[in-house]
Amino acid sequence: MSPHEAQEIYCESDEESCCIVFPMKRSVSFGEIEIREYNRIVGDSNANILVGPPVSIGWDFVQQDAVELDTFERHRTVHRRKAALKMCHMQRSELLRNVFLVPASEIRAVEKEIQQMRKEARTQAKNKQEQRKNKAAEKIKAASAATSVATATPTKASFGLFRGLGKSARRPGSVVAQ
Repeated sequence: MSPHEAQEIYCESDEESCCIVFPMKRSVSFGEIEIREYNRIVGDSNANILVGPPVSIGWDFVQQDAVELDTFERHRTVHRRKAALKMCHMQRSELLRNVFLVPASEIRAVEKEIQQMRKEARTQAKNKQEQRKNKAAEKIKAASAATSVATATPTKASFGLFRGLGKSARRPGSVVAQ
């Protein structure tokens, strides 16, 4: 029996037959890992980057030799926190220019494009906000116009009818049973 199959044991007693099922043991194991080192390029707009060029990975890569997972884990450097993986705009620019030989003109062009996109996004956000305010103002005007027509202003004579009744009956527009 393979380790991936459930094991069943049948037994018979005087009263009835039974079946006991022992679930299979599941396990996961890893052998070798393959590491690829990708080149870095000037990336597309990234919402997390406010200043400087975004960095992305390109399609070109260098394939490293396969390594046993245990060996890799023993020789690997300490895990870095997420904050340590972030680079400031100067580091990104230096990396692109000096290590990956991206021309400064290309970096500046992408930075200008991103600034223009952000400016357009802010304008669109302002326009949407203004539209929402206008719609809300129209709804309020329509609601106030409808209530002013439907609600009559109580007079001194009508207050006499409400004397002795609870507060709920004194609200304008409420029905009083007589």
